[in-house]
Amino acid sequence: MHMSKQRCQRETTATEFLEWLAFLELENTTFQKHDYYLANIVHWIKKTIAKNPDNVKFEDSLIKFETQKSLTKEEKEQKRKDRLQKMKVSIYNWLGVNKEN
Repeated sequence: MHMSKQRCQRETTATEFLEWLAFLELENTTFQKHDYYLANIVHWIKKTIAKNPDNVKFEDSLIKFETQKSLTKEEKEQKRKDRLQKMKVSIYNWLGVNKEN
């Protein structure tokens, strides 16, 4: 669905906007049913053309998402601060406020 920036600002509260941002971030880092379906197609294509089809594993066809488990505590904190700053900039832009930091 496409709508103008002005219409979006009129019809969406700041809280709802933040909820959508959180939803979209979660949506981009979790598997959905169609992800498994497409990975299964890729898996069977790989199995069909591989010299040793028994060596082809389904897990190799899945997308690898970045996980925060591999980050140190300091890196997690810095990433959180960066996300917060980006969110603030997005909200200021969305509201039409020119803010320097």
